[in-house]
Amino acid sequence: MKQLSMTIGSIREATSKTAVSAENFKESTERM
Repeated sequence: MKQLSMTIGSIREATSKTAVSAENFKESTERM
């Protein structure tokens, strides 16, 4: 069970990192 929560945590972390980089990319694209 602990392994599952660790996996969910890492997936959520990767998802939020992807969302942040996508947001930064969108902002830099709109700035051009």
